[in-house]
Formats: sequence, C-alpha cells, structure tokens
Amino acid sequence: MNSKGIVALKDTSVCMKCLKKKATHAYRISGRGYGSIYDNFNSQFHLCDDCAKEEYQEWASECGEWDESYFCGEDYKYEKNLNELIKSFPLEGQELFYNRFASGACANYNMKPQDWIDFKLDELPHKKCKQYGFYSPQERAAYKERFPNCECVVINKYKDGSQGSSCPYGAFGDENGNIDLNIWNSCYMCTHYKPREGDIKVIDKVAEYYKNEKDRLIHMLQYASTRLRELENDVEKYIDRHSR
Repeated sequence: MNSKGIVALKDTSVCMKCLKKKATHAYRISGRGYGSIYDNFNSQFHLCDDCAKEEYQEWASECGEWDESYFCGEDYKYEKNLNELIKSFPLEGQELFYNRFASGACANYNMKPQDWIDFKLDELPHKKCKQYGFYSPQERAAYKERFPNCECVVINKYKDGSQGSSCPYGAFGDENGNIDLNIWNSCYMCTHYKPREGDIKVIDKVAEYYKNEKDRLIHMLQYASTRLRELENDVEKYIDRHSR
C-alpha cells in the first residue's frame, strides 16, 4: 500500500473519471499504427452519463491519415485531446486503461493493479520493480544524484566533434556530464562512487587513440627486434625457447 492510500478498483464497471457512478459509455482504442501515441496499444475507457461527452466517441474511433510527404506515420487530429483526457483520470482509472484493459505489443505493464498504482507513485519496492523489469525509484535517484558528481565520470570528445559522458562501470550521460534521458542502473549500490573534486576530466578520444596505438606499435617493434636478435644469434636455442 502506498502512502497516499490510493487503492486499485475492485469494481471495473465504475466510471473511470469520477469513480462514483456506474459507467454507461464505453470507448475503445485499437488498431492504431506507426506515428500514433497508441501504436500497437489497445485499450478502452468507461464513463458515466455525467462524465461522457459526445466528442469522445469521435476521438476514440478516429482513423489516422498517413502522411505520405514526410513519411511520419499516421496522423490523428484528436489524439492529443484523447491523451490529455486519459491523463486527467485518477490513478485508479488510469490503471485500468494502461494496465488491466490494455493489450498489444506496446502494452508493457501487465502488473498487479495495486503494484501499478504504487509504481506510478514511486513507492513500489525495489525488488518488485526488478521482478517486473522496471527501474526502481532507488535506481533512478542514485543515477540522478551520483552520476553528475562522480569522479569516475569523464567527458569523451570524438573525431566528429560530438561528445558524451560515461563511467567505466556502465553508466552514460549527456555531453556535459549530466544525466541523460535514459536511465542507468549502474549507479545504484556502486562501490566505486566518490564525489568529484574539481572539474570533470575531458578525454580527447583521437589523442587517446594516437597515444595507445603508438605505444602498441613501439612495443611491437621492440618485441620483434628482440626476437630477431635471438634468432640470428642462435637459431637452435631460439627454437627450444619459443617453439613449445
């Protein structure tokens, strides 16, 4: 149970907006493709007489038009309106739409109703989040708090002029050493974390490659020269020493 006391609905026939009256109107969203917010996602929402509006049926049953000029997928005139409507539902109603009533390749929750609500409130325990395959609040917080000021994080500059930040232990960030849009779980429970003192280190990947490759080639030359001298001095000893 979460700290707000929000409990998943047991009666799934109730209005998903007011959560008070019996639902008398059903709207289904299905068959939408590339370009849609609901691409490969099917669901439905139910409203009572007081919460239903005539335009909702048009929003839900709208057929998208393919944008042939820019190849951007299907375009839906009312999809933003529909999305804002769903987001306006209480969490109990949203849970039905996004979780229990949802199907399709992009219906990626499939959670117990109460777990979904607790997850959206950032109160689902770490262990349960991992069982569902999601980042936990603890992992997100660790990445946000640790990555931007960890001494292990460096900025890498590449030959095309681009740059990005990373650490040797699997976390990545933006070009300035801050967190990225993606979440990384490497910072959570990381034993290598230490607050950085001073400016973040910037590594020129071209210069680094030049140095490493030069050192490697010099080592190869030294190795070859040593072997060549041994071979010329005494071929039998060379065979005994290196042909095993």
